[in-house]
Amino acid sequence: MRKFKNIVLSIVPLIIGGILYLGYRSQELLMFRWVNFLGLSNIVSLWREFCFRHPLPRWCYYALPDGLWLLSYMLLINIIWNSHTWRSIIWTYALPTIAITSELIQLLDSRFGTFDIMDVICYMGAILLFELKTKIEWKRKDI
Repeated sequence: MRKFKNIVLSIVPLIIGGILYLGYRSQELLMFRWVNFLGLSNIVSLWREFCFRHPLPRWCYYALPDGLWLLSYMLLINIIWNSHTWRSIIWTYALPTIAITSELIQLLDSRFGTFDIMDVICYMGAILLFELKTKIEWKRKDI
């Protein structure tokens, strides 16, 4: 049951990030081809109309989904490894390291993209949430 809860917990941020993308991002993204293929265009159109009437700050649909997806990745890797070995740590922190490093490279050289501090903040937030959840789980195991 605990593993099922953790799987659901890892899927929730993935879905929320996707919903934000569908509501606020350009329809030129690959995700919208999937929507059309699945026959969900009408539902997504209604969602986009709602989002148009209820705008969010830009960081909520540009940076937050990336942070949510990073959190989802970390939670899922933690479920797969279910241990605290050096290999699990490498796999868990590989993507966060790549994400933050790519932002720092963009800060140094704009040819590689546009640096956004909100991306870094959302990545760090994902890492902190993951660490908090992990610490709580480990404390429960000790009890």
